[in-house]
Amino acid sequence: MTRFIRNAAMGVAAAMGLLIPAQSPATGELPALAQLQRGRWMLRALDGDTPPRAICLGDARVLLRLEHAGPGCKQSVVSSDSRSATVHYACDGRGFSQTTLKVETPRSARIDTQGYVKSHPFSYRIEATRTGPC
Repeated sequence: MTRFIRNAAMGVAAAMGLLIPAQSPATGELPALAQLQRGRWMLRALDGDTPPRAICLGDARVLLRLEHAGPGCKQSVVSSDSRSATVHYACDGRGFSQTTLKVETPRSARIDTQGYVKSHPFSYRIEATRTGPC
């Protein structure tokens, strides 16, 4: 009887595993970000007159929070797969944003972001391209 109960419990756990992901995208690695190579990246706005900006990309999550760097932000994953991620951030006293990153190749991505930073709205699209090592 004990074996039956243990097997039944394992069956229920397995079934629940199909319904509940083993690692939540909100806390786990976003698979699209894992596709991007680390190194020096150039960020170019696709609309407006903002000059290009270079960053040394170690942790690709910074591409999702271009306007809200630093601590004090809570992340909610809206959608995530191997080629794209959409994340919403709410940052204590600094605003919020929603960003979609689409991986084109391991060396290029498109970023669409909008939200509020310090009570000012923003919305822009960026072409991100890896240019070499840091």
